[in-house]
Amino acid sequence: MNKGFKKKIVVMAVVASVALAPLGALGSPSVTIIRPESRGVSSVVVDMDAMKPFARTIETVDPNFKDNGRVKFTGISVKQLFELAGTPLDKGVTVVGRDQYVEYIPRERVLREQVILSFSMDGHGISRLGGGPLKIIYDSSEKVHGSGYTWYVEAMFSGTMENPGVIVEAGNSSQTLFQDSLETLTQDLDFSRVSIPSGFRHDYPGRFTTASGIPLKRLLRSAGVTKGNKITLIPFAGPVITLDMALLDYPIVMVTAMGNAPLHPVFGGPFSIQFPLEAHPELAGTVPESGAFFFLKKISIR
Repeated sequence: MNKGFKKKIVVMAVVASVALAPLGALGSPSVTIIRPESRGVSSVVVDMDAMKPFARTIETVDPNFKDNGRVKFTGISVKQLFELAGTPLDKGVTVVGRDQYVEYIPRERVLREQVILSFSMDGHGISRLGGGPLKIIYDSSEKVHGSGYTWYVEAMFSGTMENPGVIVEAGNSSQTLFQDSLETLTQDLDFSRVSIPSGFRHDYPGRFTTASGIPLKRLLRSAGVTKGNKITLIPFAGPVITLDMALLDYPIVMVTAMGNAPLHPVFGGPFSIQFPLEAHPELAGTVPESGAFFFLKKISIR
């Protein structure tokens, strides 16, 4: 079912204070900045060492850790981060965490430079327990709900997808299947059964009631892939999963669009994989508990 407005409140409520780590003890964390192109996407990885010359500090109360009181968070403004990556801010920014939690930040808010990607808290690195090593922090003047303070940040998408592509690797061959070449394979989906990632997207301007996609087995056959033992799904952000190819006998679908537009990252795009857990409960424990896999970048067959 559609799970798009589930908040992190349960997780946040059990953490009263943030554990600190020496700055740099967690290595040099990085974020991937992804921008749409006329065909596919391009990406730039920016690590903490590159961010430090542009660092600024916001002293504020993290609404998820109020017991800590006012804290000095140091990081780079999201606007400056995109400038550093050479990526234009034509539209809003979608932030994705390691847990595939998603947040949409409107362009107007980004341009005010009161939101930072923080890598330091009172001069110390931010631990995993505290949502680090990279987390979104707002100046209190923005009055953003605690659900908008995304933890474990791994990727940020600029704007909307134009003509995304999914990479398919099989053996020693690799090809990219672009959305405009897949239109004849797509079919309408039952929108009520399409999951989207948990997240904070109240400022996103679009709402949809239709979705389309491609049976995963049909997609791979169109790419000439007819055999293999394992299928590995690799996302732009989040954990990689590997499944038995035999699962393709189930009606697993790759979602390609909502409404008449390519699947926006705020809904798990550029592509997501939907597993039929409700119709086939025997898949429980084999596929993701949510019944979906988001932000798909690459499919590898071995």
